[in-house]
Amino acid sequence: MGKYFAFFRLRFSMGLQYRAAALSGIITQFVWGAMEVLMFRAFYRSQPQAFPMALHATCTYVWMQQAFLALFMAWMMENEIFDSIVSGNVAYELCRPVGIYHMWFARSLANRLSRALLRCLPILLVAAALPAPYGMMAPDSPLALLFFFLTMFLGVGVTVAFCMLVYIACFFTVSSMGVRMVAISVVDFFSGSLIPLPFFPARVRAVLELLHAECPLAGLQRGSKRECHVPCPFTADLLAPCTGCRRKTAGNGGNEKNHPAGGLSLPPPARQVFPGRSFMMRLYGKFFLIHLKSVAAYKASFVLTTMGQFLTTFTVFLGVHFMFQRFSSVEGFTYSETLLCFSITLMEFSLAEAFARGFDSFGSIVRQGEFDRILVRPRNEILQVLASRMEFSRLGRMAQAIVMFVYGISTSQV
Repeated sequence: MGKYFAFFRLRFSMGLQYRAAALSGIITQFVWGAMEVLMFRAFYRSQPQAFPMALHATCTYVWMQQAFLALFMAWMMENEIFDSIVSGNVAYELCRPVGIYHMWFARSLANRLSRALLRCLPILLVAAALPAPYGMMAPDSPLALLFFFLTMFLGVGVTVAFCMLVYIACFFTVSSMGVRMVAISVVDFFSGSLIPLPFFPARVRAVLELLHAECPLAGLQRGSKRECHVPCPFTADLLAPCTGCRRKTAGNGGNEKNHPAGGLSLPPPARQVFPGRSFMMRLYGKFFLIHLKSVAAYKASFVLTTMGQFLTTFTVFLGVHFMFQRFSSVEGFTYSETLLCFSITLMEFSLAEAFARGFDSFGSIVRQGEFDRILVRPRNEILQVLASRMEFSRLGRMAQAIVMFVYGISTSQV
């Protein structure tokens, strides 16, 4: 046990060093919690009699969820473990004279505890100072507080053990993204992450209560889609000869056989209006084909990732559907009108993320020095960054958005 405690202590002390990241996380969780409180307040004002919980209890649930988010969110996994499995570096860890399961368990547990320790106290203090019913309420008795800590301790162990199962499943896939998204989407929804379990329909709630004993912290995790991107090297045929190369080849009688880019040159109209819209579209098309071939090489991972993307937004749709089974409207918006707004927003994000998501990873491009390579290419920098990342798995979200859009248009009388 001493060696595993050493792994735990090392990772725990390392996690306590990221105070700036903890501060930004606290601000994000405050904003997210405030939005959830305002959302439940809007539903409560529309039909108070249909609310299955007291508004004060619901707000307490939200703030407890945000305070202990690092302990119970299923999507917070060790990216280092996934990278070691994909790259094969896990072979070095298997050679160590320690059990890899127990070592990863200790690392993951320490990582969660260190993040929660930095974030929970400020959130709890501010939430307790908020006026009723938007703040936190005290526990009913010391015994209830004791059982709360007991269930919280057991819940952390279950969450880490579930993440270990996801790590093990990734040994059998090329990309971990599909397995992660499918597992996280299902767990987050059925644990009450999107909406508390009392808001579920009675039949669904009866099934969920049979699956697990509901604890005060059930569903303290919130779904966040971390994205993963496997970069593809861009080949030299994407780059046409620069102006200086054209001058040299023109001086050699137009001989372009020895050009490193294969002699690809622009037509005269495009030379005058460089780079030109038609040329930009052809260049984007080459980026598109490269990403498409990369996806086609791993069909099973692509199918799993697409299913995960679909389930991620489908669980949100189920949450909206369950809420409107209790409430006929919220702030004047009916179910069809809300679904129409949701589908339009989802469609816009799906299109952007599927075909032009390069700027989401622009920070990592700069940190890793990849932007220097982009700057020396004789092509538009914005287009190169924009097309450097495409996620065709977002088409799963797009399919759902189209179905909801057609239903919302046909039923909302817009």
